[in-house]
Amino acid sequence: QLVRLPVSITQLTDLQTLDISSNSITSLPDNCDDLVNTVYLNLKHNQISLVPFLKYDTFPLLKEIHLTGNPIQLSERQLVSRFCERRVTICVDHKQYVHLIKQNHGYGMKGKVLIHWEQGNEVNVSRYGSLLDRIDLSKQRLKMVPHGIDIHDPSKILLSHNRLETFPVSSPVVGPSKLTHLDLSHNLLKELPDEIHLLSALRILNVSHNKLQS
Repeated sequence: QLVRLPVSITQLTDLQTLDISSNSITSLPDNCDDLVNTVYLNLKHNQISLVPFLKYDTFPLLKEIHLTGNPIQLSERQLVSRFCERRVTICVDHKQYVHLIKQNHGYGMKGKVLIHWEQGNEVNVSRYGSLLDRIDLSKQRLKMVPHGIDIHDPSKILLSHNRLETFPVSSPVVGPSKLTHLDLSHNLLKELPDEIHLLSALRILNVSHNKLQS
């Protein structure tokens, strides 16, 4: 497992994707300002606690960053929070996200925030309100859709590889449904609800590998 990156990596100024996930890296080199073309940065499952490299003006073209599974210190999460002010997709675990919400109260979050629940953690999304653009609860051994999810508010909901037998759909409370991508594959569904038409914005529906009957 890698424990550090060479400083010389910052000389790869044309680098667009950097994936160093599942190592033992504690930080990135200080002069990440030179990685001006990096679009995708995957840092998940490392030992990163300090994030000085996440200055507001670093990675100017960055579209997506993964921070799940890192012991980021509370004092450093303000830097992560500032990235929410940019149009960057930030992937964090649910405990990290709670602190992001507390620090900026949900304001200025122009980017998308993707939440990842590690298997075994309690799933409760009601506290996050309308700030979630995507909910990924795949591979959680769920037997029912967790309480608090407004299925009409996110644009993407991933519930594959669970044990769902039903997927209830009710009328949207405010405005039309925003859900465009729904993945219910690899569950135990025997039928789809008649109210499925209420998901009026749906563009992608995956119900493969279920027990649907005619």
